[in-house]
Amino acid sequence: MRDLSYIPDCRGNLGDWKARHRIAVRSPRADVERPFLTMLQGWLDYAKWYEVGFGSSIGEDYVLADAWYHIGTALNEMLNGDLGTRLDLGTLNTIINDNLTEQGWDVDAG
Repeated sequence: MRDLSYIPDCRGNLGDWKARHRIAVRSPRADVERPFLTMLQGWLDYAKWYEVGFGSSIGEDYVLADAWYHIGTALNEMLNGDLGTRLDLGTLNTIINDNLTEQGWDVDAG
């Protein structure tokens, strides 16, 4: 699973967005960063806990998989709101989408 430490490998001079994002993830501000990152981390942690506890991925569960998927897509929708200036929303979108894909969903199907 891709976690919050993920930073894309980009070439070229992209300014200091990577540093700002990394700092925001490591030390989120209490305003909007911390609540959002706490929800995202909880979503990721639940999938990890599920796999350890049940020996299979959350995407294989016939009851909980859809709920986990809907939480992930809702977190993605929240990226359209105001999350401050330090978090890189494209990176967060990649973390969410890659985990949804890993669990068996086609995020491009809409």
